[in-house]
Amino acid sequence: MDGKLYEFLGIKPFKKIALELRLRTYYKKPKNSNYFLSGNSFDNLADFERMTRINEEIHTLGTLLGVLAIYYMDDRLSISGAIIYASTAVNFYAAMLQRYNRARIYTIMDKLKDRADASLEK
Repeated sequence: MDGKLYEFLGIKPFKKIALELRLRTYYKKPKNSNYFLSGNSFDNLADFERMTRINEEIHTLGTLLGVLAIYYMDDRLSISGAIIYASTAVNFYAAMLQRYNRARIYTIMDKLKDRADASLEK
């Protein structure tokens, strides 16, 4: 998968907003490899890919807990209900963002592998 479905579902604007909020919140802290990829070596990409899996699991759990909370809510028009709806939607999109990033990582890893294979053949 090349990520086109996620782009259709609006993942690019979500990614831009999430990254902007991350930078504004933590602008004085060092860059986290989960958000910023340094270099383009295969090992860095593999580490980044593993982090996307961990983050996807966390956000999927958050989405499932939100869906359960929505199901069991008594008053759907309360402020806490609105917060639960918003939290569930954000967790869902955050999980999709990890899958989108992983699709992009696989594309880059394939290109690096092809380039390495080509240089070995010479």
